[in-house]
Amino acid sequence: MNKALVRILILGLIVATAGSSVGKGEKPETEEIIDAPVATQENPPSLEVISSSGNYVVQVDYEDFNSWRGHGKAYYTIKNKDGEVLDKFSSEISPLEVFVSNQGNIVAFGGDRTEKIFIDKICFYDVKGNLLKTHIVNITIPGGQVISDDGKYFVLGYQYGGRKSLSLLNVETGEKMWELSLDVRPDEVMISNNGKWIVAVGSLKSEWGNGKILFVVEKIILFESSGKKHWERIEKLLPGKTLRLNYINEEGTLFNIREIEFRFDRQKNVREEFIRKEIIYKNAEGRVEIEKIIDKEEQLPVKK
Repeated sequence: MNKALVRILILGLIVATAGSSVGKGEKPETEEIIDAPVATQENPPSLEVISSSGNYVVQVDYEDFNSWRGHGKAYYTIKNKDGEVLDKFSSEISPLEVFVSNQGNIVAFGGDRTEKIFIDKICFYDVKGNLLKTHIVNITIPGGQVISDDGKYFVLGYQYGGRKSLSLLNVETGEKMWELSLDVRPDEVMISNNGKWIVAVGSLKSEWGNGKILFVVEKIILFESSGKKHWERIEKLLPGKTLRLNYINEEGTLFNIREIEFRFDRQKNVREEFIRKEIIYKNAEGRVEIEKIIDKEEQLPVKK
């Protein structure tokens, strides 16, 4: 689930990445911001993202931005759904990626854009801009990331070198709850609203024959909130197909995975995506079983 690198996924809590050394409960050094910097050829345009609940809007403006080293200054403005400014704060590191919870907390990734993306910090802020926790990390390939709807948990899949990992962090405190090493990079992740179940999907390998790929092999894993692996399943797909998580219910007793097929339209010069199947899994009484398979031919909107 590799998203655009600079992004705010708002759930109300702001988990933002920055390199500030501000301690827990303290304000960053620059607190009062009168005018946001003007976007220039060097500075990216302002980011404005709305939480999934619609209760929070976060705007990020950049100043003295260096796209290769991740340096510069970032100004955050937090508003309610009516446009009223709730708070402002700044960070000495321009975030590569930002997530916001439905409760107004912020999670942000800081790092470099050299030949490859390198994320070296994950910072957690509350809705007032107070730094809760900074984690020093090594991430070269981000995987799936998501905040639970209740704003309590942040799930992070990633890869560093050959190591592939899945982590669960507490958004309200910034504390890491656990981290697991896996045999797949979790490119897609979802968490139930109650935080009890986490689903991850990643590519395991490709099977070759006669000089070509015969099957793409993907793995689905269901974890308990403790990090214990509850269930896993291997799926073999034809080339040009992948699995994509679509839905998990509040209790984690049902989750839905789509089989996506890619087609390239040469006339339009675009890659089109089609849903070929929807597989509904039932998680009950200690077992996970397929409850229903729905064959489909539904085209998804073209990504711009």
